[in-house]
Amino acid sequence: MPTTVRHDDHHQRFEALIDGAIAALVTYHDDGSLRSFDHTESMGAFRGTGAATAVVRAALDDAAATGHSVLPVCPFVARRIALEPDRYLHLVPTDQQAAFGLLP
Repeated sequence: MPTTVRHDDHHQRFEALIDGAIAALVTYHDDGSLRSFDHTESMGAFRGTGAATAVVRAALDDAAATGHSVLPVCPFVARRIALEPDRYLHLVPTDQQAAFGLLP
């Protein structure tokens, strides 16, 4: 299933869409250049489609592109960073990595 991701800055979230329906989302809040990812959710029938992974990757890529450091409060986001450390670990401040189980 093709997944499209959009950024809804007004609601501070990224949404993965499949056939126009929200399949997954990740919420965040910004504090200056620090972006905390709070929650990731896959919607019912869309679980297992890869939509949550797609939306988290897009959100992390956006954080990198916009110069944000990341606090992966959401365990799903932390797990994605751990699975792709070469791509995302640099986004988490070094002094915060251990707090999220992210050891280089």
